[in-house]
Amino acid sequence: MMIHRELRVVGSLVLLLVVGCAIHQNDDEYVLASSESGLEVASANQPLSVRWDNFFSQRRLKEDFLRQTLEKNARKWLGTPYEYGGESTLAMDCSAFTRRVFANVCGFFLPRRAAWQFWEGQWRARDSIRTGDLIFFRINGAEVDHVGIYLGHQQFISATSSGGVRLDNLNSSYWKNHYAGARNLLVLLQ
Repeated sequence: MMIHRELRVVGSLVLLLVVGCAIHQNDDEYVLASSESGLEVASANQPLSVRWDNFFSQRRLKEDFLRQTLEKNARKWLGTPYEYGGESTLAMDCSAFTRRVFANVCGFFLPRRAAWQFWEGQWRARDSIRTGDLIFFRINGAEVDHVGIYLGHQQFISATSSGGVRLDNLNSSYWKNHYAGARNLLVLLQ
């Protein structure tokens, strides 16, 4: 009986780590968030695969969780110095920064240059940009040469030559004049 109880606790911890949205309510129930009907309760005695499929079909919850995780991971790099061509934890450039964050959170590697990252994922209109989307800029000519990660409320994070990894406002005159577009990369995970 003790082993069975420990397995249920371990199972709930695994579910919590994988999804981030499960709560162990009591010995026989787990509460799973549902975007359509409030909270759903799954029985611990019921095969988890029955609720697992239903829970992961809630694409919105999974996407929101990934977007929050992207933001948290990106913020961990604040203050990292800039180095053109740099790819290490000691110094990096803008495309290495976005490449590393997406590799850490989503498990895939973006192309190495901002101009190449500009063609990944799905176009996003400026008024529809969401946390975790990549935003692109043309600083030195016609080719896209800068990329950052949108954090919401007109804020984005990027590795800049003038300040390393830092936060900036998308509506500042500098960034507004150089804005080239935005991409949703989470569609690559579907």
